[in-house]
Amino acid sequence: MDEANRANASFYPVGPRGLPAFDSRIDEEVSLQGDRARLRTKRTSLRRLASGTDGIAVVNTNNVVGSLQRVVDDLSSYYLLGYSATGVEMDGKFHDVTVRVSRPGVEVRARRGYLAASREDVLAAAVPDDDPDAGLSPTEMARARAIEREVGSLAALSRDMPLRVQVAAGWSTAGAATVQVVGEFGRDDEWAEGAQVDVTLTTPDDETLSSSGALVEAGTRRFEVVLTDRLTPGDYRVRVRARGRVAGSLPTNDVVKISLPDAPMGAGARFFRRGPSTGNKEVSTADLRFRRRERIRIEVPGRAGAVPTATLLDRTGNAFAVPVEAGVRDAGDGTWWVTAELALAPLAAGDYVIEILGVGPSDGATETQQIWTGFRVVR
Repeated sequence: MDEANRANASFYPVGPRGLPAFDSRIDEEVSLQGDRARLRTKRTSLRRLASGTDGIAVVNTNNVVGSLQRVVDDLSSYYLLGYSATGVEMDGKFHDVTVRVSRPGVEVRARRGYLAASREDVLAAAVPDDDPDAGLSPTEMARARAIEREVGSLAALSRDMPLRVQVAAGWSTAGAATVQVVGEFGRDDEWAEGAQVDVTLTTPDDETLSSSGALVEAGTRRFEVVLTDRLTPGDYRVRVRARGRVAGSLPTNDVVKISLPDAPMGAGARFFRRGPSTGNKEVSTADLRFRRRERIRIEVPGRAGAVPTATLLDRTGNAFAVPVEAGVRDAGDGTWWVTAELALAPLAAGDYVIEILGVGPSDGATETQQIWTGFRVVR
């Protein structure tokens, strides 16, 4: 309860049993006095959680709907009052607070007090706000920045877009660079009858290196294009131009920047979904919003002989105890892909990052590489 009050969080526990007459099963050898004590302890613990954090306990009632309406009312309208305490030592102890109003007939519910900071807490918080990397090693700092970039890129998922594009590039065993482009249209009517897509690979100076096209049939909102060329490590642009086949449709353009590292490492990632919306078939996707009923698979360019591991992280980089299956796939065209796959059913809605380690090896030695890819779970 102290931690909840410090975080300004309230408990609203619900006892779904309604008005139970007994706590024990009929085949349990428990006395009536012992049964009542157990039932009373459970009710009391829930009520303490609520009263200690200025919440409401829905217990010992069959009117759950009415009680939940009280919870809704409680969270929908309230006053937030704050004040600065004076003359209080940094003792790390709990201090009582009493709130009263002068208006007759008004019932006041408020937090029962606050937990004062200790001197150790104050010293630990003395790190300047503009130095969030204080105390981190260079490796930890690079990891934190990479995760922050991945989570930040997911902000674009909050709005609908006419076209989303994902690009991944890797090296084949023959030394050619393969650029995989996956596009997905929004739900606009202009794509209802299909579309014509043109994909061009250019240098940062707009010099065209390779191009290809795709014809998207009516009822299909996804396309894939593969570009293969004798590229050198460096920066490139993938330019996508799509025009719906509906009369009067205007072209939609998108540009994705990609930096191709030295062989055998690659850049970018490919995403696949499988679930009820795909007929339980695995399909590639450029929309990184996934539902909990789906299964996600992520592929990053790799190399034969890699022994990867994959970990699911929250948006702050903390690991979840959710298993992620990692492996290596031979695409059959001279390219290899490191894969990470997991079911999304255990996850709540939110942003997540998969951390993949060990994308190597290189010739003659094992080379460890870290890759981070973000995605969002919705409802």
